[in-house]
Amino acid sequence: MLPTWGIFLFILVAVFGIVILATSPVVKENAVTRRLQEILKSRSVPAKPPTTPNDILSSINQKDPGHLQALLRKTSGVRLLEKFISQSHVKTSVKVVMRFIACIAIGAYLLAWYLTRAIPLSLTLASLADCLPLAYLSYRRKKWMVSFNAALPECIEGFARSLRSGHSIVAALDIVAQQVPEPANAEFAEVFKKQKYGLPLRDALLQMIERVPSMDLAIMITAILVHREIGGNLPNVLDRLVAVIRDRLRIQRDIRVHTAQGRLTGWILGILPPFLMLAINLISPNYSSALLRDEVGRKMLYGSVALLLTGVFTIRRIVNGIEV
Repeated sequence: MLPTWGIFLFILVAVFGIVILATSPVVKENAVTRRLQEILKSRSVPAKPPTTPNDILSSINQKDPGHLQALLRKTSGVRLLEKFISQSHVKTSVKVVMRFIACIAIGAYLLAWYLTRAIPLSLTLASLADCLPLAYLSYRRKKWMVSFNAALPECIEGFARSLRSGHSIVAALDIVAQQVPEPANAEFAEVFKKQKYGLPLRDALLQMIERVPSMDLAIMITAILVHREIGGNLPNVLDRLVAVIRDRLRIQRDIRVHTAQGRLTGWILGILPPFLMLAINLISPNYSSALLRDEVGRKMLYGSVALLLTGVFTIRRIVNGIEV
């Protein structure tokens, strides 16, 4: 049985987490606070106006190694987690995610220690359990980005049509926010609202890139900013951009079809060993006792987990290594 102090600690952590979750701010309050902080921060630190198109491109280029290193140096881990949550568009906050991570880690550690009595293995399982909330956020972020990129060509076409009909850039953003489907309309509506509240259009567009790390969107916003600075035929540029985006989406779908077998192989190799071990232990409870309680068995278990993760990571790199 689980010792008395373990049961008490588990109940204490559960009650503490429930109380904190019940007293947390609601989602609407967090959204309003975040929006006001972005506007006030942009007003307190005046942005340097870009003088050339190269300045605009360098300011929003997310793949520049120097820019990324500077971002990591200036940003704390909490800020990175907040940005990750914002990009995943999950209605939660950094505090809630950190509480879930702490509760999951403690629960996984207590369960693993009760089953194995091995502190290194318990710490390893607790560390892996910590990745579950981040993995869920990554899944939601990837799913949201796929939906946004699929709707982006229609957004750019509607924006170009609005410009051809004589509307301004701000009015065209409002029209796109009202006509395009989810989830793209919410992002364009956010830009229009911030501009309406007094935030400069350039800052609102750059904040949109921080929330939506899409290279296609970055190219669109680059074209808009260049047009505002030096002019040009913006609707024609956007039409060519739409054609390129649709060709790339078609190629990506073809690549996903051809790599389906490799992705299925990775899932099978990653899930089958722990599933078989769990099923065998349910049938014969003492089958893996030597593997979990003996020192040599633990070393073999550590090595097998390391090799399994290495194989899954290698297959994932091979399958996802094709960029379009």
